[in-house]
Parts: sequence; C-alpha cells; structure tokens
Amino acid sequence: YIETGIFQKSKIDSRDLKYWSYENGLISNAEGLSFEGNNKTCWLLLHSYVATPLEMKEIAEKINLELNQTVIVPILEGHSQVPSKLMNKNLSTWYNQANLEYNSMKESCENINVLGSSLSSSIVLKLAEENELNKIFILNSFIYLPYNPARIFSLRSYINVLTPFVHYNKKL
Repeated sequence: YIETGIFQKSKIDSRDLKYWSYENGLISNAEGLSFEGNNKTCWLLLHSYVATPLEMKEIAEKINLELNQTVIVPILEGHSQVPSKLMNKNLSTWYNQANLEYNSMKESCENINVLGSSLSSSIVLKLAEENELNKIFILNSFIYLPYNPARIFSLRSYINVLTPFVHYNKKL
C-alpha cells in the first residue's frame, strides 16, 4: 500500500512512471485509434475505466477489415496517462466527450454504431437514450455486483439501514 500511493496522494503516479514509458504525457502506443473505411456505417468504440484504446484495437481492426467501415476509438479523458489525471474525471466527463465524438461522426457518417466496455457501457446506454444510434453493443457491462455470500440481506435492506450513517461526498 505504501508503494502504490493509495494512502499517499503525492506518490499516486510514481509506480506508473517507473513501469510505463511515456511520450508527450501519454503511455507509449496507447493513443486513440482511427481506421478509415466507408462512411455508410461508422463505429465509436469506448474503452473501459483505467484502460486505453489498445483494449479495443483487435475488434476495431476486425470491423474495419471485414466490414470496411470507419472505426474511431478515442482516449477517454484522463486515461492513457498517469493515474492522477483521472482524479477529477467522472462519468459526466466521459459522456460529454463521447457525445462530442458522436456529433462529430454524425457530420460524415450515415449510421453510427457505438460499443462500450465495462463502465463505458453506461455511457453507451445514455448515448442511445439521447441520440439516434444505429446499433449499440455492450461488453462486460457493470450492472450488478456478483453474488457475495456475505450478503445475507437484500441490497435494499442494506441501503435502508446504512443510508443515515454513510454520506456521499462528491469529488471536486
């Protein structure tokens, strides 16, 4: 715990700086991806939390090669960088970024498919709710915690009992 910086804010980046090589503030080879194809159908792929666009590289290449469709995989803000860059980011930050990407793609693409992995699946669902997407794809969605044998009571019971004692503090 001392080494990772989990309890020492000043050391939060030190381990990553030793482990990864960086170019222009980004992890080497972890930049956004773009594959040009026809613009009848385009794809926006969103990587998961604390991941990089490399997570989507294989599927992006397959879509592009097999379907000849344009694929964009942006770096979600704060990702592909040292961990401290994520500290002021949240789902609203990434949703706004995804919405800007979608609107930019709308100018040149007839249909837009959006794929999200893990935490980004919630961004995809909100995009689908507020925009006319062609298709959506959700991978490894985080919808409900897996079964926990220590949970004897329902989640609703815990919420009702613990809510008066646990306070939510929004990160600034």
